[in-house]
Amino acid sequence: ASPPPPPPPFPVAEDLVTTLLSLSNACTQPGPIKSLHTILNYLLKLCSEPHTLPQVHLFWSQIVNIYATIVHGVGLEAFRRTAALEDFLLTVGVKYSIIMGLEMCWYLLGSIPDNIRLWKDRDFHVVHFLVEFEAASEGRIW
Repeated sequence: ASPPPPPPPFPVAEDLVTTLLSLSNACTQPGPIKSLHTILNYLLKLCSEPHTLPQVHLFWSQIVNIYATIVHGVGLEAFRRTAALEDFLLTVGVKYSIIMGLEMCWYLLGSIPDNIRLWKDRDFHVVHFLVEFEAASEGRIW
């Protein structure tokens, strides 16, 4: 008999809850960014398969919320984590599911105050990211 497949490099639950907890921890806690890339690559692999994309879609709002929580962090590591998660969100929203991309836009727009005078640096960063998504979805930068 062949040996069993090696376990993934981080805990994975069949319902993705543990994976999302690992993603949240990798984004918000200090540690090697390699673990974040590993988790995002795993989620991208799920998104690339038509039969597993709905599983990720079920937790899409939580993934976008993780991004909204870490955006505009301070320091180089926070910038790298934000950039990695932005790349993931853009890839999923443009390459695998435009519906998920549009939902991401609605989630993020809902987090921004209506009055621009109340905006914080984070809000300007979110708007910049949404413009980047629009350009990517039109094929200008992707």
